[in-house]
Amino acid sequence: MKTIYSTLFEKGQHSFSLQSLMRTMLLCFFIAAATNGQAHEVDNIDYELYTDGTAWVEDGKKAQGDVTILSKIEVDGKEYTVEGIYNNAFSFNESITSVTLPDNLKYINDGAFSYCRNLENINNIPKHIENLGEYGEVFSETKFLNNGIKNEFFVFSDWLIKYTPQGETVKVTVPEGIFGIAVYALTDADNTVVLPKSLRAVSLFAFNSDLKNIDTGDNPVYAYKDGILFCEGTETFYKNGRYQNDEVSVDGMWADVFFNNAVKNGVLLIPGNVETAGNVVKPVGGVRKQLPGLTCEKLIVDEGVKYITDHAFRYFKPLQYVDLPSTLMNIGSFAFVDAKIESLVCRMPQPMEVPYDFIRYIKGFNSKVYVPKALLDTYKTTETNWNIIPAENFYQIEGNVPESGILASVKPIESVGKATVKAIYTLNGTKVNSLQHGINIVKMSDGTVRKVMTKGYKNR
Repeated sequence: MKTIYSTLFEKGQHSFSLQSLMRTMLLCFFIAAATNGQAHEVDNIDYELYTDGTAWVEDGKKAQGDVTILSKIEVDGKEYTVEGIYNNAFSFNESITSVTLPDNLKYINDGAFSYCRNLENINNIPKHIENLGEYGEVFSETKFLNNGIKNEFFVFSDWLIKYTPQGETVKVTVPEGIFGIAVYALTDADNTVVLPKSLRAVSLFAFNSDLKNIDTGDNPVYAYKDGILFCEGTETFYKNGRYQNDEVSVDGMWADVFFNNAVKNGVLLIPGNVETAGNVVKPVGGVRKQLPGLTCEKLIVDEGVKYITDHAFRYFKPLQYVDLPSTLMNIGSFAFVDAKIESLVCRMPQPMEVPYDFIRYIKGFNSKVYVPKALLDTYKTTETNWNIIPAENFYQIEGNVPESGILASVKPIESVGKATVKAIYTLNGTKVNSLQHGINIVKMSDGTVRKVMTKGYKNR
């Protein structure tokens, strides 16, 4: 069954997610039924033919020696154009030594030639490939890859497959003309990466998670801010869950790749806007990629962000505090799986429908849920899954939120020497969990007491 990435991204600006992959898998049955795919074998290669006139390589594990993938196939008077190679289509075939590709090939999915240990040459490589894997290396454990990575930049078609340092390098400049960066391509770059203007696709795990900086230069669709790489594009997803009739397509800037330096003092902040090429400030639409969980205790999503898609913060196990903005319109399925949230702040002006799995986790961890005062009773009784949470777990935002806004959370008091913060009090002696706007009395672990002024607090 073919994976149709092209239906998920409409502007040619691609950045994929586990959410997109899982949705595609769920739809595969329906896609196959709609297109009446049929198998057809030529020279020990199985092709899947579709009524839209396209064909994909399904299985090449019986092929031997020098292999040629057909450009077109004619069956019963109808012509089919070969446009893609399925996941693992040739994987572990140690009998093939070379592959000749058709000019019209657009998609090569994960692991297509992985562990073809004797594959040394790939001929007639197309000038452009739309997708070259997302989670797994296409050419892993092949002679073709082993020979290619001897160069500083190993490029296949218009994709960077692997950067290999040729000495100590502070800045790695990806060559102009590169359309995509493949899985693990830049894991050996740990300081600064400069993206080309031509870049439109970045695979998951393309970068070293400890990368210090990305320079997006004149690239019109990518932006980088405080450890987060953003991409402008179109994302298609099921709103607040997996109901097919609620499928929406949204254009915007999306937070796609998080690096370790995005977490500051235990806090991950998703900004509401970001500056792109030409000093153009664009609003951040949401978070869409499923990524390895960062080690952070607090997540603050700034005003303006509207969408959190499936699996966005999966595996963020240390996450204890989540602050959601009034602009939020969507929480995808399994967006916070494994996050042991103790306090959830919902600033949304109404209790929007959320996936059951989200509420199940909130209830299971006996989390405190803070909502606008006027909506306290509404959240307790609404039928949008929030009423599953025990009524006694709801609190009004005013005066009860365990954190006091972005400034206090992102810039906590820094310890001096080995002394750490023991307790924080307001001027009237009330103990609080974080810095408040104005003057704070701070008791340190070494017995000293300090006055700390916090300015610029923005009440959202």
